[in-house]
Amino acid sequence: MERPSTEEIHRVLREDFRIISDLFETDPSPDRWPIDPNSSLALDDTATWAFDPISSQFEGLAHAAMDNLHGVKSMIIDASAIHTFAEYAMVRAGIEAAAMGWWLLAPTTRRERCTRSLRMFWKDACDGSQALSGSNHADDYRERRRDHLLEVAKRNDIAPGDAMARIGTTKVLQELDHRHDLGALLVWRAASGMVHGRRWSTFALSDMEQDDSRRGPDMMHVKITGNTERLAMAYHIACLTLQEAMRLFHLRRSLPACSS
Repeated sequence: MERPSTEEIHRVLREDFRIISDLFETDPSPDRWPIDPNSSLALDDTATWAFDPISSQFEGLAHAAMDNLHGVKSMIIDASAIHTFAEYAMVRAGIEAAAMGWWLLAPTTRRERCTRSLRMFWKDACDGSQALSGSNHADDYRERRRDHLLEVAKRNDIAPGDAMARIGTTKVLQELDHRHDLGALLVWRAASGMVHGRRWSTFALSDMEQDDSRRGPDMMHVKITGNTERLAMAYHIACLTLQEAMRLFHLRRSLPACSS
């Protein structure tokens, strides 16, 4: 496949910035995206009521994705700054949050959507407990949430082991790519590499200029700077991931509920 021109890449980047700017709100109204009371999402919320309804979980993930992706736009357009690594932290976070939101709503059955909701709730509880480890509140924090989880699982005939199964980002992205062929897993891995300063991703995604004036017998000095076109392509995949998540959200919140 022919590589897109620099002009085409910048055109797509401008369009992605427009989409994210339209989605992003610093103080979003709770009525921005109303949920039809007869929709699948409304019934999902009823099934998961008592801890963190599915719509609330999704909107939190979507907000995180939008916030990070809008942050990239703010750095490049508003601050006129292109960094070598920094923007990739937000691209990575945007992909991860958007993909998790998509994964939450992707199943065709309510029972599986509820199971994924509980798994996400439990992961959050375990992460919070881990953050509090060493304090007097860690065990209580986790156990109170475990009680809520078991109550909702029992009400929906979900086995505790299924409700508390681990979530792996790699598997979430693999499922997303299998369904939509976005290449999100590769971009997420490359962005993760940039976040941690890994050589393989740095050499693949950055511009490098050899400094012959500092060349030694056993050493080559290279200046590494950010590459706008490669960042734009990674950002585009993050935006597509968010768009797929939002498409599914609007489908679930609007259409008449099906039986499952």
